[in-house]
Amino acid sequence: MFDHRLQLPDATFAAVRGLLSAERLGLSSTVATGDPGLLLRSRACVGNERRYTTLIPHYRHRTDDLWGRLRGAFGPRTQQIDVRSRPGVVAARVAESLVVITSSLHGLITADAHGVPAVWTLPRPWGDGGAYKFLDYESNFGRTWERQVPTSAPARAFVDRAAVSDPRRVDELRDGLVDAMRAALANPGWKPYRQSPIVAVKARWPRSEFGSEGNQWPSAPTEVRPRGE
Repeated sequence: MFDHRLQLPDATFAAVRGLLSAERLGLSSTVATGDPGLLLRSRACVGNERRYTTLIPHYRHRTDDLWGRLRGAFGPRTQQIDVRSRPGVVAARVAESLVVITSSLHGLITADAHGVPAVWTLPRPWGDGGAYKFLDYESNFGRTWERQVPTSAPARAFVDRAAVSDPRRVDELRDGLVDAMRAALANPGWKPYRQSPIVAVKARWPRSEFGSEGNQWPSAPTEVRPRGE
């Protein structure tokens, strides 16, 4: 999570979040990277109508003035997601978004899982990991600050800078995470702290259904509508 090198000689890594983590830990390029949140996308969300500008503040940022400013700028066709909601609820609401604006890393990851254009921003307090955790995740796509917007930027800048992650790369990351976890669980000497969400998701949906077939991957948002329309 943090931007410093660690020496963990007794650890065995099934996967890490991004290329920066792999480099800081001195891992080989064969170690899988990506976040298990990319597996959140479910069949129930495929084909959802995209109607909203969606705001996803980190729980520490819920009361920041930024969100009220953005709601005022984008009007009634805006929804705000509480990150403490059930994962299925969050996934369904992200899937109906034209754009996601978030200060939560997993808000960004869930948007990528559903092919929704997204940007990230960091109100203070930054919290654990700060910008590093975003940069680590974005390294999987060859990006650094491209999807970051300062909190002081005009509202339109958040929409204009929103981008979709390459769905083929998202699928590669998903497949690599699932394969890494399968291999780790097949090793009798490897004992996870608790069952990985990857295993639970994989048990319900085969790899072919994590793909992007039959979905729209918009390059930019076009409108916002009020929740309930």
